[in-house]
Amino acid sequence: MPNRPSPLSRAALLASLASVVVLTACGGGGGGDAPTTGGNETPEDVAAAEKLRGTRTSSSTGTSTPTTTTTTTTTTPTSGTTTTAPVARTAPDWNNYENPTNWDYQPVYPSRSACAAGEGMTFNVGPGKTYATPKDVPWLSLLPCDTVNIYYSSTPYKDIIYLASRGRANKWITIQGVAGPNGELPILDGTNAVMPKNTGALSGLDSAAMIIISTPSASAVNRSSNYKPGYLHITGLKIRNARPPQKVTNLSGSTGTWGNFSAGISIYGAEKVAITKCDLGDNGLGIFANSTGGEWLQTRNLLIARNHFHGNGNVGSFSEHNAYTEAIGTVYEYNYFAPPINGSNGDNIKERSAGVIFRYNYIEGGADLIALRDPESNVDYESVQVDSLGEKLVANAFVYSNILVTRQYLQAIVGHGDGGMGTNKQPREGKLYFYNNRVASFVNNESFWRNNNYFEFQPVPLIDLLNTRAPTTVVARNNLLYSAPATAGATPAPIGLFYYQGRADYQSNWTNNFAHTVDPYGGTNLATGTKWNGVNIPTNTVIDGATVNGLTKNTSSPGFVDMANGNFLTTSSSPYALLNGNLPTGITDRKLAPMAEPVTAPPVK
Repeated sequence: MPNRPSPLSRAALLASLASVVVLTACGGGGGGDAPTTGGNETPEDVAAAEKLRGTRTSSSTGTSTPTTTTTTTTTTPTSGTTTTAPVARTAPDWNNYENPTNWDYQPVYPSRSACAAGEGMTFNVGPGKTYATPKDVPWLSLLPCDTVNIYYSSTPYKDIIYLASRGRANKWITIQGVAGPNGELPILDGTNAVMPKNTGALSGLDSAAMIIISTPSASAVNRSSNYKPGYLHITGLKIRNARPPQKVTNLSGSTGTWGNFSAGISIYGAEKVAITKCDLGDNGLGIFANSTGGEWLQTRNLLIARNHFHGNGNVGSFSEHNAYTEAIGTVYEYNYFAPPINGSNGDNIKERSAGVIFRYNYIEGGADLIALRDPESNVDYESVQVDSLGEKLVANAFVYSNILVTRQYLQAIVGHGDGGMGTNKQPREGKLYFYNNRVASFVNNESFWRNNNYFEFQPVPLIDLLNTRAPTTVVARNNLLYSAPATAGATPAPIGLFYYQGRADYQSNWTNNFAHTVDPYGGTNLATGTKWNGVNIPTNTVIDGATVNGLTKNTSSPGFVDMANGNFLTTSSSPYALLNGNLPTGITDRKLAPMAEPVTAPPVK
């Protein structure tokens, strides 16, 4: 009998479930009409920092300093003439917050449609501009409708940016890169980066990322305890090298190495945040979004769209990924996810949100391509949130119209829940809607060693359902599952529909090579539930590759447009074009029918 994978194999691949952020002190820059900021942190700040990183910090009591009011002028055309009218700029409203509403599965896109003529200032950053580098921008003075333009420079910017501001509905604050003469994105580079002073950041977030979004310190501004940043759009930037062995200078002026868990962009409690058209590569984490402590530090309505992720993570580590997010209402769409850094054991995307959609993305590589783990840092709050139909958000997840590619044995194409490895009640359950995806696996069916564990002739796992508190059903419609060898002439590994356990509701799917399960040979850490028996719920018969059983097996060509060059869209003669299974009401009631094709190349470079 061949050696079975040890329990440590599963435990190691899920070690990142217990990832903890350990960060140090922080601050940030002024300039222009920047408001005065205070000094030491209040006890409220200390409590917030403890929630953010799960450790205690020491602080002394400080006093609050209100932000100042400034006035600028603008030229406003009226009746064919030009007049100069003053536009008063009030202090930011640090008491502004919104009562949350139940998520309706629709992303909140950046909008400035309510900005009046002349409303909002423009802050130009770059060589020869008003602000030479990002640290010179008065970040705490930003108001709704403001724009920060970061112009391309041949010398990358080294300043860490701390964002605590809040726009309003249809009055988003925009931080955007202005490309160079050949389309080059402006670069924020973590190599020898510097955390500026006087940003108003909480001490727990010093040097957490190249862009940090969080509520400001109460010692820097007079704010409501319910305040959090929001209506922020970050677009058109290239962010790199926020990870070891690169060096960073923190608030105290000390220079050290970035932590493994450093990120290109980190969010610690914000709402209505959009990250679009950015290049995020070679960081510990491309994007990290956390949620802790009830609503105040809960991230909501997060949109990640049309970005290029590549090479994030750390060699030999399971804990860092191209993206790692926990929010209420997260949408990933039109992104291109290349593999994490070579030698990483992390996932491509690790997701802990309550309410999540993955659509129109290209995703390749990682321990899991998508790891839908349980909400964790704010689990008691997130696990009871309901959607606009009154159903728990953790009861449904939607993965559709993506291209999903693996070229190695992996944990799974899609993982779901924490199972016995988790400590937080296993709230993710219900239904995983997986539809209109194109899956391509290029793996030889052969024995192999990985992380000191031996595997023999294993299928490539499609869905890995870990939670056992309540059953999860995979609702699979209109998917093309293609298997080919990694090397010419070898036998391809089949696609295993389930990693050990689950419930199948399969209709109108196509494959050329499948197995029912990836069987880890038992073991308490490997799978604590009941092994799937191959039965399809709608027919109450075993899936055998016949059309009536929800999965058609056929050796015909998958009909990819250009498989050799990575274009996995399909031609009109592809079997994918014939898949027309009806979508259930769980999809149509939420207006989540496929409306577009996935990306096949990085939207930005």
